[in-house]
Amino acid sequence: MPLGIVLITVNCDQNLKKWKSEIINSYPADFMPSRALVHKIIDIIHNSTDRFNCESEETLELKYRDKIILVQKIIVRPNEKEELFVVILQPKEALNVQKYYNILVSIFPHSDSQPISEYPNQFTEYAKQFFPKSYRRKVLFIGLRSAGKTCIKKSFFDGVAPSKLLGEYSPEPTVGLAHFVYSWLDAEIGIIDSSGQEFDRYVSPANDFERKIAFEEADVILYIFDITHWQEDKNKVLKNLEKVISTKKIFAGKGKIYAFCHKIDLLKGSNEDKSKYFLQIKQQIEQKYHIKTIFTSIQPDLIHTLFRSMQIILNELSIIGGTLEAFCDDILKDQETSAVLLFNESNAVISQKSTPDLEVYNFTNISALVKNQRKLLSNSPELGDLDYSIIYTLSGFALVIKSIRLIKYGVSTLAFLSRNINKESLSQIITKLDQRLSFEIQKEKYL
Repeated sequence: MPLGIVLITVNCDQNLKKWKSEIINSYPADFMPSRALVHKIIDIIHNSTDRFNCESEETLELKYRDKIILVQKIIVRPNEKEELFVVILQPKEALNVQKYYNILVSIFPHSDSQPISEYPNQFTEYAKQFFPKSYRRKVLFIGLRSAGKTCIKKSFFDGVAPSKLLGEYSPEPTVGLAHFVYSWLDAEIGIIDSSGQEFDRYVSPANDFERKIAFEEADVILYIFDITHWQEDKNKVLKNLEKVISTKKIFAGKGKIYAFCHKIDLLKGSNEDKSKYFLQIKQQIEQKYHIKTIFTSIQPDLIHTLFRSMQIILNELSIIGGTLEAFCDDILKDQETSAVLLFNESNAVISQKSTPDLEVYNFTNISALVKNQRKLLSNSPELGDLDYSIIYTLSGFALVIKSIRLIKYGVSTLAFLSRNINKESLSQIITKLDQRLSFEIQKEKYL
């Protein structure tokens, strides 16, 4: 996907024999390249006296530092005014330059192209063709104060470490409705984090305006309460859930509600006692309201409960989410005591799966290892990009960290974890990853 697209007008100062440029439109709307980059593009296109008098329209491919730039030059008035339709690509899009070039040529097939600046909507329509179709989805976080809504959002979507969210580092309470937008595979996820202190405003019939803003067309509603809320007043938790259900029926008829019982690390007792307690909560909610109940925490040894649950929920909102799940299944086929984790460019886990005999708990440490490996290589360009690395632990685990860069899925790195695996089997896994990656890349070429 491009970093962004800009429309630049270039006017000639006949006295100074110099071209002056101005950015008049961009997509996305908040994208703005540096003036240095714009000046460089102009310098390359008009780098000589001969080029100054050139009247031909061109489609050019330029490279500046780590960026790949495609430019369509449109002659508005020969030797007086031009427009440049500029597509700025990320380095990882090197394999897809031809695809974007073909889109550019298809948009501007003739030399008699009309000035785009005269039709602003036309620029937006042109620019959208370079971006995959985004499926917009809305997720509402709602529940009482201190339930952990903001911490869930920050840990999962923003990748903030639990140590920076717990105890004295706990974030300030949300005020009103906080809006955020994130990309998840092929979906654009709009998150609304609601204030727990103002819960009643968003579910009360007396406040239709607030209810509508919060709930309208929500695809997923996460009703979040913590384990202490349930222990202190479970009837209040259930009553509030009923208010959420009633409001959802009015404003988000097709949306799905999930009940998150959060901060389960605060529950005391043996694992057996905890399991029985969780089962009681699950039965009371699911049997009466038919709403899936999920138990989560952002404590490092339990954060896998949150991440896996969020991944499953969001993959249901994505067209290709199921395909990504199948990709993980294929990697784990015929494996024992193994797990696979997929990371995006920000080192956030977007999918994880394990064989039935292995549960990945503290995968924040695996994430840190992946991040450190990539950081090491990015700071040492002479070493080149990461292909794969293998880490052996004293407890008998082998961890393979491999760059896979599945652009369609937004996946950049894969981590494969396995216990008591020999070097021959590990080599076979790496070969399998290479073969599967090659297959996926070939598919992407035809998208």
